[in-house]
Amino acid sequence: MGVDRFYEAQQEKVEAVIREKMIDELRSLGESGLQIPVGNIKQYLDNCIRHWQRKERSGDELARYYIDAYQSTRMTLFGELLSPKDK
Repeated sequence: MGVDRFYEAQQEKVEAVIREKMIDELRSLGESGLQIPVGNIKQYLDNCIRHWQRKERSGDELARYYIDAYQSTRMTLFGELLSPKDK
């Protein structure tokens, strides 16, 4: 396995852990009977994506993992990514 493929595999693992943690948290909120408006979830994800994009611009090496995980969750829930014009 080359270095690039190793890096990609590690990135996929980190993104999966972050994504599963978010989904578990949302699921537990739903099971507790707490009703969260869909728009609030979308806004939360968008704010998280923007936050980590700022961190990435300032040199945070882990930021890309969080951006990808939040974007993936947004795609799963809403069928779309946060577009550059929405940033």
